Amino acid sequence: MVHDAVYAGTTIFEGGGDCYCSGHTLEVLLRAYHLWQIDHDVPASVPWTVDGLQLAVGDVARWGEYGGSFYQLWQGFGFVGEASSASAFDLFGVGHELPRAEWDRALPGDYVNLARKNHTGHAAIFVGWVMNNGARAGIRYYGCNTRGDSCPDPDDPANVKVKGGPSFVTERFSTHGGQVLVGKLRIGRPSMPMD
Repeated sequence: MVHDAVYAGTTIFEGGGDCYCSGHTLEVLLRAYHLWQIDHDVPASVPWTVDGLQLAVGDVARWGEYGGSFYQLWQGFGFVGEASSASAFDLFGVGHELPRAEWDRALPGDYVNLARKNHTGHAAIFVGWVMNNGARAGIRYYGCNTRGDSCPDPDDPANVKVKGGPSFVTERFSTHGGQVLVGKLRIGRPSMPMD
């Protein structure tokens, strides 16, 4: 992770200036939850709770009673073909996957996992669709990338020094001359926490 990731009052990952796609998207999610806590006067030690279900610290960390299963699903460890942020949201009850029929409802800030024809994959944060004659032809996203339109903050040395750091990238679908496989695209949306 680029920065320390703190969840429910516990530092679960130390930031080392490293920028990896799934780690950074989780870092962004945890930071967003922390900012929500501040805005709603919720103590930092309170786990994310939706409809009575709590996302435990041990589920998010690599260690814990359940071996960090939220983290593992988010990262893709041991979940061949099923790993994604959308799957983690669904399984733990803190969000849901947007089915393909609802992709028109995708919003900036949703989480995406994609696969490409060249057998690579990526985890990122949805920015918008690339349209061509009224059809979705690709996707624009934010994440840890080896290329893209970066906007590093000169006041944040951890961000400036990142190799292959946070940036915005546009990719086209394989059906429109690109690499992204539409059938493998997953979009997940976290639910609002309840205090």
